[in-house]
Amino acid sequence: MLKRERGEGKIGLIIFLALVGVIVFALVKIIPPKVNAGHMEDFCDELAVKWAMDPGYHRFSSKQIVQEIKRKAEELDVPLKTKNIRASKSSGSASIHIEYTESVDLIVYTYVVQVNHDAKGLRI
Repeated sequence: MLKRERGEGKIGLIIFLALVGVIVFALVKIIPPKVNAGHMEDFCDELAVKWAMDPGYHRFSSKQIVQEIKRKAEELDVPLKTKNIRASKSSGSASIHIEYTESVDLIVYTYVVQVNHDAKGLRI
């Protein structure tokens, strides 16, 4: 009976630690692009509301709003191209649309973070 209890659990521990390592690696690679996508969406939401309501932003043209979004994307290192940003304004409302994909290389698999967000701001 003592022979059975000698070190057979070590292989299970090694497999468990390898699995934990793979999960941690994947999370470290996936979480930053997901967080940046959330930041971009929040920024666009806030900018749309400001553009519709705030007198300081009210005079901004669509081109200036696109430049603000592009600047934020560069700050966050998000692969957002100018052609994938649309900003429009009508009386009392503002609309911003962003669309991009970011690939995350996980060695054996490529995870794609896809962002397709519409932000609306209404003047109250």
